[in-house]
Amino acid sequence: MVKRSDIFHLMRGFITRIDLAIRIVDESGTVMWMNQALATLLNCELRASIQQKEDQILSQTHAQISTALRSETFKLMTHLDSMEIQVQVNGEPAVLRESVYPFIQADNTKYSAIITEDISAIKRLEESIKKDKEYQKAVLSRLPLIFYIMNAEGVILLTDGAGLSTLGLKPGELIGQSILEVYQDNSEFVAVMQEVIQGKRDHGVVNLENNWFETWFTHIFADDGELNTILGAAIEISTRVVAESALKESESRLRMIFDHSPIGIAQFNTSGQVVLANSTLENLIGYSTGELQKMSYEDYTHPDDIEQNRQYFQELVSGERNYFQMQKRYIHKDGHHVWSILRMSVARDDENQNISIIGMAADISDQIRAEQSLERTEVKMEALFDHAQYPIGLSLKGETITVNPAYATFFGYDNPEELKGRTILEIFADSEQARIKNYIQKRARGEDLPFFYETIGRRKDGSLFQMEVRISVYPLSGVLHTVMMVQDITQRKEAEAEIERANVDLKRALDELKELKDRIEAENVILREEVRLTNVYKNIIGQSDSMQSILVQAEQVAKTDSTVLILGETGTGKELLARAIHEMSNRKNNSLIVVNCAAMPATLVESELFGREKGAFTGAITRQIGRFEIADGATIFLDEIGELPLETQSKLLRVLQEGQFERLGSSKTISVNVRIIAATNRDLTVEVNERRFREDLFYRLNVFPLHLPPLKDRLEDIQPLVWTFIDQFAEDMGKRIKKLSVKSVRKLETYDWPGNIRELRNVIERAMIKATTNTLSIELPDHPQSKKQQSKKMTEMERQHILSILEETRWKIRGPGGAAEILDMKPTTLTSRMQRLGIQRLS
Repeated sequence: MVKRSDIFHLMRGFITRIDLAIRIVDESGTVMWMNQALATLLNCELRASIQQKEDQILSQTHAQISTALRSETFKLMTHLDSMEIQVQVNGEPAVLRESVYPFIQADNTKYSAIITEDISAIKRLEESIKKDKEYQKAVLSRLPLIFYIMNAEGVILLTDGAGLSTLGLKPGELIGQSILEVYQDNSEFVAVMQEVIQGKRDHGVVNLENNWFETWFTHIFADDGELNTILGAAIEISTRVVAESALKESESRLRMIFDHSPIGIAQFNTSGQVVLANSTLENLIGYSTGELQKMSYEDYTHPDDIEQNRQYFQELVSGERNYFQMQKRYIHKDGHHVWSILRMSVARDDENQNISIIGMAADISDQIRAEQSLERTEVKMEALFDHAQYPIGLSLKGETITVNPAYATFFGYDNPEELKGRTILEIFADSEQARIKNYIQKRARGEDLPFFYETIGRRKDGSLFQMEVRISVYPLSGVLHTVMMVQDITQRKEAEAEIERANVDLKRALDELKELKDRIEAENVILREEVRLTNVYKNIIGQSDSMQSILVQAEQVAKTDSTVLILGETGTGKELLARAIHEMSNRKNNSLIVVNCAAMPATLVESELFGREKGAFTGAITRQIGRFEIADGATIFLDEIGELPLETQSKLLRVLQEGQFERLGSSKTISVNVRIIAATNRDLTVEVNERRFREDLFYRLNVFPLHLPPLKDRLEDIQPLVWTFIDQFAEDMGKRIKKLSVKSVRKLETYDWPGNIRELRNVIERAMIKATTNTLSIELPDHPQSKKQQSKKMTEMERQHILSILEETRWKIRGPGGAAEILDMKPTTLTSRMQRLGIQRLS
């Protein structure tokens, strides 16, 4: 038997020769031995820790776990590994892991050898790797990339990547489909993919769903050399494509502006040679850019201007100035001189190394010639001023500075010098001076006043006379100048007074004529109104009281911009009434835009009404202007408005409220001024209750409702309509109808006319085709019950039958014994039929 002291002796040699942190603990938890590695890990004194309880050298949690492990190992007598222990080592958080090995001495004394490992670094590394993986996954999931794998036939085996959302797809959505078939409408993309499948391409730029993608491909071959798999990756580059396109367009515009600028533009190097020049400068001096690049600016500058130009250019290059401007003469290639205004500026980079000098020259030859001509003209004008026979005076700041001899003579002065320095008002009567001064001040402020002014003048001797003065007032360099030309109008005013007296008697006679003229004009107004209404309503036949009331209301609302809602059965003439309202409105000079809402597919009605941009949806290959945009300033007639889809109704409501909308595919708001006339044969109140028509839109439309009565309620209008149609068809068919048979008239007036006026016209046309005599016979059914009424009865019978079945099944629709099974319908078909018939289960 080995003694206890021998065990410790053997263990001491073992413990001190390994790097693992080890301690030996007895059954009571006393540390019998530990090595330096453990003392260092626990930051404790080796010798002082031996023979101490574990809870004196370990943390509370650590000691509890150690006790539990020892107890379990003694119970099982097998090796155990502890869980991860969170502790503080040297004031820093650490993670320890312990393994416990039990052994028993010959005297049955139990001991545990415990190996402690510091796995903090390992845990930090694992956490770091985990975070790195999560980060990489997050980054990849957010990159606008598309990853996919195809087989050799182009069938997609795997798809992933955030970029799929650009195409409205989700990961895996295309798996199992041929990429050539999915995008078969995109011939350009299909051509690229065919080259990829054939191994002819590993890169490309394609357009998918109006988004640009740059793609890369890797071909994986089997051992036999056959293509096995194709790996693809794509990234959206729409922004880059748009930017590159915009850059090219911008460069093109700048180049066009440069080439077509009305000012000559050139870039110079520091030696004064042209680097680049536009055509305007080439035309200005007659040399091409290639010729200018071999010359210095001094070679085509007038000798008298070279020195100043040279000085300014050198100062520009040396940095003494950033720009200069001078008037200079170019020597054209053909030898003549060209006057110009030259402005040169310099641009330097941040290091002041690269210098670009820009010169701009504007041809002012015409201006110089005009100035020279003006100088010659001024000399002539001075001579004309002095010898003019018309009195002219010039004043400055209210004082006369010069007058011509005719002006002095006009006012009784011997010499023009006598008027110099006097105020401008001295030639006017005292009572007129304040009015003239006020007139000149208003003209100076720019008020629109008559150029001629009649007033009273005063001569040197004080005598007064009537004169007309023509006054021009203009500021020049901040100083107010006044030019006056005067004329004696005394004789003219006396003649006007004589004419005025002669006109008094004439006025009396004219007053009597005017009274008679007013009566005739009033009668003509009434006559014109009757003719106008006849023309407006020439296509509307209606003598009945109900139709006359409708026409009066239509005339009342026509002059306003109010919305009109025309209600009535099919064939009652709703469009004719809408046209009549438009022709009586203030918008009659513009076209009436007619839209049949029932004739347009639901998928296209919105783009037809409000327009679309190119690419707004699949198939929108061009830009389209909508009907509302075309009707700006005019009237739009929305026929069968009850057929509009609900989603379009909301957009129409906004147009009614704000006069604004956006084209499909555009965020730009368009404002229009459109008068709306709507019509429907539906009962919109029922449609609102059944939630097939928006209530708020109905109230917006129902501003001024007009109810067109059905033909069966307008019996007195039937015969006038019949004869109108007979006259129309008789002319086309070459037949003469003089009368209707009594039986035909009775049939016409007793028939229900479900198709209203449209049906009546068809009946007359059919009778006219068959007519062989001058008496027209009309054939109608013996029981004139309208198809519409029959349809209503059938619909009601169907509704009652479905209701009875639903009540029998206690409103069970699906499954065995359900209403759908009894009616031999699919449950979805029955649900749709119930919605159409307005069948709802009452709560």
